[in-house]
Amino acid sequence: MQRSDVVIIGGGIFGLATAWYCVKRSMSVEVHEADRIGDGASGGLIGALSPHMPEKWNDKKAFQLRCLISAEPFWREVSRRAEMDTGYGRIGRIMPIKTEAGRALAKERGTQSAELWREQANWSVIDHCNGLAPNAHGFVHETLSGRLYPKAAMAALAQALRSMGVKIHENSRVASSDINAQHVVVTSGYECGVLLPNLPKGFIKGVKGQSALLEANLPEHPIIFDDGTYIVPHGDRGVAVGSTSEEDWEHPSETDAQLDARIEAARRLLPALEGAKVMERWAGIRPRARLPDPAIGALEPCLWLATGGYKIGLGIGHEVGRALAALICGERQALPQSFLLDHQLDLLR
Repeated sequence: MQRSDVVIIGGGIFGLATAWYCVKRSMSVEVHEADRIGDGASGGLIGALSPHMPEKWNDKKAFQLRCLISAEPFWREVSRRAEMDTGYGRIGRIMPIKTEAGRALAKERGTQSAELWREQANWSVIDHCNGLAPNAHGFVHETLSGRLYPKAAMAALAQALRSMGVKIHENSRVASSDINAQHVVVTSGYECGVLLPNLPKGFIKGVKGQSALLEANLPEHPIIFDDGTYIVPHGDRGVAVGSTSEEDWEHPSETDAQLDARIEAARRLLPALEGAKVMERWAGIRPRARLPDPAIGALEPCLWLATGGYKIGLGIGHEVGRALAALICGERQALPQSFLLDHQLDLLR
């Protein structure tokens, strides 16, 4: 191989975002993806970019807030360079409130959000929401959440990178020993352990998720979330419903009755989905590090790992890529402590 500054193994959001910021720093970059761009956890159907609750503030929640605010300009530039739509939209989120005590807590969180989110987003309690079944205790409406159409976003990001001179190799299974590069970055999801035998056994595990795409169009309707069920409108592409979280699984790409239950729950929440045709069913494995946070850092000089991001990877991936590119250049980055690979490995010692 011709020597590159950076070779990235894994073509999901962490890998492609790292490539984006490395090439912006004038580094030569190659990406090797074992299958096709968007075939893994980053290419599912849901694409919800949602925050943690605005309370008990910490560096992780502050980082996530920064990510969700910076997502719009990032994906706008990707779309412009690729001349492709990513499906990004900051459409907000609706959450039914279960009890009167829950309503009081929601109002308290609204007060805290005004201090923590400032004027960047709003959290409020409303009594009614058009299209949703009536709810005696009302709903939370927050305006920080957004959504991507994952497959379109990954395709656009890959196309933008190609236009910037990044070489992307699909159906390319490589090991770090095969690579001629100054830096190697492994972002291959839950399979990172196969490429990195020095990682502690079981450090990265896979959590299966299932989702579906229904034939319905809810223009600009907010995301709906209730008891683990997401309803994410993707414009004229349809409405995504999911997802499950299964730590025990045998068939990574097969859907089953657990997804059927999510679809029925979504139809009860949003009667407009009753009778909507299921156009696509998806199942895949999401990477989870020892903590339910990304694991980012150097395993050894010039060998980097970025994986994890269970449930929040799409929302924070662009800022993870920015931080990792800076680390590769020897700059300090204010990543949350729980994201740091060294910190997570120390917990195991």
